[in-house]
Amino acid sequence: MLSVYSSRRKLLLEGLRKLSWDVFDGSGSLYLWAAVPRGWTSMDFAAWLVTGAGIVVTPGSGFGAWGEGYVRFSLTLPEERIIKALGRLEQLELHSLRGRSAIRRSKKCLES
Repeated sequence: MLSVYSSRRKLLLEGLRKLSWDVFDGSGSLYLWAAVPRGWTSMDFAAWLVTGAGIVVTPGSGFGAWGEGYVRFSLTLPEERIIKALGRLEQLELHSLRGRSAIRRSKKCLES
């Protein structure tokens, strides 16, 4: 199981970083934490990911004040689902999230 979760962690971590997301790699857990863009709450960003990409993440605000500003991705899904989610994120043109900067959204994304 350690090998399975390690592989999923590496896949998601590398995929999000390739999209310039600011990701915390807390190896040893079943989750990855990512900073939300500046100007968004974790709840609003999580809701936007569900409606815009069909991706469910946990808003950090559910873990108290220290969690606000982050969302949590689960590593409990198969690699195929992680790859699909990364593809959806790429299609939404979520770029420049490093440093929690603003999102540039495509016209297609804004219409959904």
